[in-house]
Amino acid sequence: MSNIWFRKISKQHPKKTGLNWQKRSVASFIMWIYLGIAELSLLVSTIFVLRDIPSELHPPEIDKIPTSEQPGKHPPETENLQPIPPADRENLQPIESDSIPTSDREKSLSLEEKARTITVKIVAGEFWGSGIIIARKDNTYTVLTNDHVLSEEITNYPIHTHDGKVYQGKVIASASKFEGQDLALLEFKSEEINYNLARFGKSPQAGEKVFAAGFPFPKLGEETKGWVLYKGVVWKMLDKPLYEGYQLGYTNEIEKGMSGGALLNSKGEVVAVNGMHAYPLIGRPYIYEDGTLPDDPLIDEMVHHSFGIPVNNIDSLF
Repeated sequence: MSNIWFRKISKQHPKKTGLNWQKRSVASFIMWIYLGIAELSLLVSTIFVLRDIPSELHPPEIDKIPTSEQPGKHPPETENLQPIPPADRENLQPIESDSIPTSDREKSLSLEEKARTITVKIVAGEFWGSGIIIARKDNTYTVLTNDHVLSEEITNYPIHTHDGKVYQGKVIASASKFEGQDLALLEFKSEEINYNLARFGKSPQAGEKVFAAGFPFPKLGEETKGWVLYKGVVWKMLDKPLYEGYQLGYTNEIEKGMSGGALLNSKGEVVAVNGMHAYPLIGRPYIYEDGTLPDDPLIDEMVHHSFGIPVNNIDSLF
């Protein structure tokens, strides 16, 4: 290393070096001595510095740790806690969204989410209708729908929930249970998933905002729409119910396939069951349950509105 250093110096200052090889060797030896002395001084200084470092920076010994902080010991605030028995530990389950009580989940849901999660699609052969999840017992759910959605020739109905699951539904009650109203009940079982349940609300007033949910048929040239939520307002509550229980009129569009779906208020509560759309294709199907007819001026207004069965008329029948 010293020879390389001297060769660089010689090339840069050839006239000033003027040392022969013997003198250059002596100079190199002296230089190495100075370097050694410098390194020794640095080592000695380091030793003195380390000796002066405060003792608290050194790792403490285990026997100097307070008893409550020693490994295997509990701090004072936890000394009275009891370990969970093995039998109870085996029953502990991780908290998941599906294990949260339904009522707590519903508090954070928007109106659209509430409507979507309680609405199901009920397939009846080549056609379908909509339904509302209204009750649960253990793993069995009850669905409310229109009686005209069902068929006497079908016993099992595929029920599609909002999460894409399909369950086999069975009819447990028809219109006869509801005093001739266009209503029916089905049930299905879900072993793993907790579904939200509909909440019934009071009958809305004229002009109040309402929202109609369901699974409409696609129109000619359209693809399947899937679930929809149509906005509107209440037109009026008829003085007495029409045939099959229809009494609440509203401006929301109700399409085929939405029968049995929910009509909700702004709180997300179900106030009626959809079932009769505006502008009937054949005649004027407006006959009161007692067999009388509305007067002509009223019928002229009724044809422009959809009708549903108010839930306050059926709540007492469950």
